[in-house]
Amino acid sequence: MNDGSIFCVLTSARMAVLIREAKRHVLYVAPGIQDEPAKALASLLAHSPTLAVTVSIDFDERTLRMGYGTLSAVEGLRAADIRVSQAIGFRSAVLIVDDNGWVFSPTALYLEPEPQTDETPNALRLTVAQVRELLIRLSPEAKRKAVVDAETPEEAARIEAIPLEGSQEPITKHQFDVVSEAIKLRHL
Repeated sequence: MNDGSIFCVLTSARMAVLIREAKRHVLYVAPGIQDEPAKALASLLAHSPTLAVTVSIDFDERTLRMGYGTLSAVEGLRAADIRVSQAIGFRSAVLIVDDNGWVFSPTALYLEPEPQTDETPNALRLTVAQVRELLIRLSPEAKRKAVVDAETPEEAARIEAIPLEGSQEPITKHQFDVVSEAIKLRHL
């Protein structure tokens, strides 16, 4: 996937491969998360407990029914003690693995299958500067690290002043139970 192209395809399977290669951090922000990337995150964190992981999704019955993610993926993340935050209404998506990042259009699997070839791209590769900026804005851990690693006090102050974007509120057990029950009731 590093052939120099700006546009590419980012499927759940490709995301899982990228996630498994992470050494420092993974950030995933999207309407939902599919099983393959969720399993890759859980497995990776089990083997690399110091890895910084940020996951934020729009966790509600509607997004799950559209196929933006699965209940089992969120359940697996929670079982692996991965904090999943609520990103209400988020329909774009971002994946960052170490210094590489992509903005992508997630596929509502209820409506269509994921694209499988680079002839139908759904992702845009980010520059290193964009990756760093997004990490500071979307990950409290990455922002804290960037402040500590700043080369000057002025740079640390500039980073500190950048507001975190999106909700940092975790999906609670109660929220999970409500959505899970709604999904089960409507399957009958």
